[in-house]
Amino acid sequence: MKFRGHAGYNQVSNVSATTEASPAELINLVFDRVLDCLRQSVREIESGKSCEQTSQRAIELITQGLQAALDFERGGEISKNLAGLYDWSVRQIIMARSKNNAITLGAVIAVMTDLQAGWKSVLDAERAYRGAPASVAQPSADEVAQDAGQPRLRVSA
Repeated sequence: MKFRGHAGYNQVSNVSATTEASPAELINLVFDRVLDCLRQSVREIESGKSCEQTSQRAIELITQGLQAALDFERGGEISKNLAGLYDWSVRQIIMARSKNNAITLGAVIAVMTDLQAGWKSVLDAERAYRGAPASVAQPSADEVAQDAGQPRLRVSA
């Protein structure tokens, strides 16, 4: 019963965050979810389980969220480079899934983490321009689940 309420809170929180978010904030949210899925896939591989569903969700988020958001006209070379990194990530996830290789997923996690850091700097610049406070990171699904139903926010510098 507690789990349902928790899931409902997460759903309302996610809907609220996305309806009021800027494009940079939305990209950051997609990165959060991609990284959550990839980390879950690593845990599944390490425990001998199939990571089919979580890795597929990560692929969908990359292709339908990150790649689909690229603007090649305005983004030029940066968009082309990001498209290449996203394509590489998808191929690595597929390979890791087929070979149950958590190390390969770790490489994708490292790249996605670096890319997200770049987007966070864009987000911080956007917030500074609007006079908003610095980044307030939403907790990952794992952190919320571990916190016995008491969600908390992390503030990053």
